[in-house]
Amino acid sequence: MVKKKITKKAVDAEQGVYSYKKPTKGKGKPKEPAKPKPVPKKTQIAPEKSKAVSKKAGKIPESDIPESEKAKIVPKKAKIVPKKANTNFSPEQKQDVEEIGFGGLLHLKLKTLNRQMLPWLVENFNAGSCMFTIATGKEFVVTRNDICDVFCLPLSDICVPELNKNSEDESVDKRIIQAWRSDYGLSGKQPLHLSKLESRMVDLVDGGEEFKRCFVLQAMYSFLAPTTNRTVSLKLLKAVEKVDEIKTFDWCSYVLKKLKKVVQKYKDDENAQNVSGCLLALQIMYFHRHNFQGEKESSTLPLVQHWTDVKIKKRIKLQIKAGGYGQGQLDTITYPASQLNFRGTVFKPAPTLGYDKGPSTSVTTGRIVAFELP
Repeated sequence: MVKKKITKKAVDAEQGVYSYKKPTKGKGKPKEPAKPKPVPKKTQIAPEKSKAVSKKAGKIPESDIPESEKAKIVPKKAKIVPKKANTNFSPEQKQDVEEIGFGGLLHLKLKTLNRQMLPWLVENFNAGSCMFTIATGKEFVVTRNDICDVFCLPLSDICVPELNKNSEDESVDKRIIQAWRSDYGLSGKQPLHLSKLESRMVDLVDGGEEFKRCFVLQAMYSFLAPTTNRTVSLKLLKAVEKVDEIKTFDWCSYVLKKLKKVVQKYKDDENAQNVSGCLLALQIMYFHRHNFQGEKESSTLPLVQHWTDVKIKKRIKLQIKAGGYGQGQLDTITYPASQLNFRGTVFKPAPTLGYDKGPSTSVTTGRIVAFELP
């Protein structure tokens, strides 16, 4: 029947099936199949609306998220710029780095700072109390000795001096600043970028006092106490003015102080978009204090020497696969190793450091603490 034939074509067309019959003799060209009926506009719009609604519905306000889940959120969309360290130095340059007490940094193998777990580190570090909570019931206080464990920087009772811009007698500080600005061709309020400092260091292949100053500033402002715009603050010029005194300052406390300051400022400011500070130190501390899958990392100092970009990436991937950070035992005995194993090896004013009367409870040691570097 004709009716049946038309129905079949309509069904085929509606299903998107287009079949063409061979033309038969004397019957001319075959007719084109019936075009599918246009779908009403309302029917087309409805799915789009429903998609938009479902997208909005999937967005949960941060206030409704449980406290246990907030650590998974990137805090305020922080942009943390990876920092690099150049350790491709000449023998003379390496000797200079050892002489100023920064030899631990020569063992640095990392090229960039892995950003994947940084929001979690910021979220779980309390800048006020210095308490680092990696999970419920698993926490420890971060001290200057922990910074020393990671980098083997000089540790002493003498605070790192900074230029005082508000002092009534600014003559000395002004001369220091003017000399540096003139040397690097800076005019007005033009900042000193790390790239200029790094270029100068490459040229100083024979080392020397200028190289020592540049190295300290580059190390501090690239990853130990970094700025978000890769510029050098001239505040530390006073600390590097007399190169023989660089190793006498408490650089470990300085790095920790700057870390606490930037993390607290970031958490207090709802509009803050960047956080700096030495988050690498927190990352390395976590990896060593946290025995993941029952494995204990080497405690040979400096701790940073045991990590590469590939190893950190692999560790983070395994932790996420295991259910997130904090899954494992916390080592409360081994660290900080620098507080438990004082050894005067670079500076030797006395044959021993005197733990004969039991462990010291003082937060200061009264001398420069240095370690035999592997």
